[in-house]
Amino acid sequence: MKLKKLILYNFILLLSLFSLFLISISIGGSETGVKMEIGRILNFLKGQSDEIDRVVILHLRFPRILTSIFSGGGLAVAGAILQAIIRNPLASLISLVFQVVQLLVRLCRYYCLVLFLLH
Repeated sequence: MKLKKLILYNFILLLSLFSLFLISISIGGSETGVKMEIGRILNFLKGQSDEIDRVVILHLRFPRILTSIFSGGGLAVAGAILQAIIRNPLASLISLVFQVVQLLVRLCRYYCLVLFLLH
């Protein structure tokens, strides 16, 4: 039962990622207008699009989409690592503020030490 829920959950996530991918391709500036029709996107996926659509999708919009996917994944991994380090399944604001203040105190201490050694 747990495996079926996991497969369903992953399928829903991949379906939503693909639909957001198509929406993101269709929105953006181009010579023919701000929005690109779904038919033109499907023609691109079939390999039947013209050169302007190919350049707009491959060189302008696709890198933007990949960057957003990888940066979102990186933020998710960073959050998971942070929660694993502080051993808190739900990293609360108090623990995050405490760690930031602790880091700032360390940086100030090292900065003062460097200033003292330079003079």
